[in-house]
Amino acid sequence: MDTYSENTEMQTNEIAEILEILNLASKATNSNSAIVVYGQIFNINNCDSIKLSEAKYEIITVIKKAKDNLATMSAKNSRNIELLDKVLTTFSSINTTDNENTVSNFRITCRELCNSLIYIEELYSEKFNKKKLSEKVIQELLTEIDELINDIKNADIESNFKNLFIQELQKLQLAMYKYKIYGNDGIENIISELMGKIILKTTDPEVITDQEKNIVRKILNFVANTNNIIKFSENATTIATNSAPLLLTMLNNIIK
Repeated sequence: MDTYSENTEMQTNEIAEILEILNLASKATNSNSAIVVYGQIFNINNCDSIKLSEAKYEIITVIKKAKDNLATMSAKNSRNIELLDKVLTTFSSINTTDNENTVSNFRITCRELCNSLIYIEELYSEKFNKKKLSEKVIQELLTEIDELINDIKNADIESNFKNLFIQELQKLQLAMYKYKIYGNDGIENIISELMGKIILKTTDPEVITDQEKNIVRKILNFVANTNNIIKFSENATTIATNSAPLLLTMLNNIIK
């Protein structure tokens, strides 16, 4: 099995959760270092011990910064600081040169990180959750994305097309997880990018296969449905998103 595909399929949920927490740490420290970590983790090859090691120490640095910042915010954060210490110990124990056990350890560590840092989310919930959707709605959207990704994986389509839309949908999946804390900004931006890439990919309908047309329709239907549920704000980043129903109609008429 392809290493990247196997790693992504096995760890998609864990990756989404750890990105959510790392982004939280980045917000807490006003640091952009977590953005670097995002790319390293999301594109990680479980046999690449060098990248695993780099990601490991990037994460440790971000968490240490978050811990230092929490120490200055409130005496009530002593519990969170203790949990961060526990997470740091766990991350430090990962052996990035042990390829056989690294993926398993990494997944366990990601899960422990999320469980341990759940209380830090409380510090930001009042600020970021004013537009929060119910867990049920978020889970329904995440399930739809899972189904779309599986459809694309199983479709007999050109590999570049497949990889492009799997990657974009996985980004959207991560944004859905982060929505629980930060509101819909991440979702807006990712969907806007997704729509732009669909437009570029479908510029010449003559070279699009029937299965590719079907995948595009499914994605556009999901985008339109998501737009109706979340009710994106009216700003420049949502122009492409808000045009989803129109684009869907156009594609249904042109791509037959």
